[in-house]
Amino acid sequence: MQAVILAAGRGTRLKELTSSRSKAMMPIAGKPMIARVIEMLIRGGLSEFIIVAHPEDEELRSLFEKAADVQLAFQSERKGAAHALSMAAPLIRANFLLTACDNLVEDVEVKGFVNHFLTANSPNLAGLLALMRVPPERRAGMGIVDWDGENIQRIVEKPAAGSTTSDIASMPLYCFQHQFLDYLPRLTPSVRGEYELQDAMQLMIAETRAVHGKILSGRRTLTDAADLLELNLHYLNTGTQVAAQGLPPSVKLKAPYLIESGAEIGEGCSIGPGVVIESSALIGKKAVLRNALILRGAQVSDEKIVENQVFG
Repeated sequence: MQAVILAAGRGTRLKELTSSRSKAMMPIAGKPMIARVIEMLIRGGLSEFIIVAHPEDEELRSLFEKAADVQLAFQSERKGAAHALSMAAPLIRANFLLTACDNLVEDVEVKGFVNHFLTANSPNLAGLLALMRVPPERRAGMGIVDWDGENIQRIVEKPAAGSTTSDIASMPLYCFQHQFLDYLPRLTPSVRGEYELQDAMQLMIAETRAVHGKILSGRRTLTDAADLLELNLHYLNTGTQVAAQGLPPSVKLKAPYLIESGAEIGEGCSIGPGVVIESSALIGKKAVLRNALILRGAQVSDEKIVENQVFG
């Protein structure tokens, strides 16, 4: 089964952090976000990928254009997730998994999710949505579903207060039969002027009554700088410690940390715990870094303390 990854979005809530690279290429402990997603999918049993990117994302194109297991499709105009999927449609041969480039769940749950779709008791299962329970204060920004424990009755995107009593939200991880693509040309733009994936799913729900849900424990996502820092700290704590060669002897290191080759570290610095320093960053003398992501090209002045933040 192919996996389609939507990666053409701007990442507007990351603000200036995405001025020089896309959300999909944001650094997560030494690897781009989208590479972390692909690793998750591989461990979940998938091996063939279609990435929908913006044509101006040269960094992403360079990373994947020669990859044997990746095909690229391009969304020149950002007209929503359903429009992005339609750009990949010519490359999709059969049933497929669909996810966003900023959506990470546990590997074992990805494998269980795919297996559930492939081995479901219903031979006519049209789609499977990954679900999670959410507290009331988070429901306004998510797609809330009415669900009977198996079948999805409806999806309410970003519901108004009091419009739904459900505590079940859909996350951007789905399995669909190939016929789902037939709903995309039938969509009209939403009030946001975009072609919404939820509208296509609602059509499928209404016409097949065969869209199921599966509860997962939750997800990690990338929406803002706080998420970016949290993701780096999470992967930093699960990996090995790497420091660039040739650091001054007076530099004090405390694990976990990752210092990429090409970063310049001044004498007397204190680095760690929980620090990622990208290549071409410049760290001044006696700087103190803790729980921080230092982006490529950043300059940290002498004796500056950088703590609990993304610095770039």
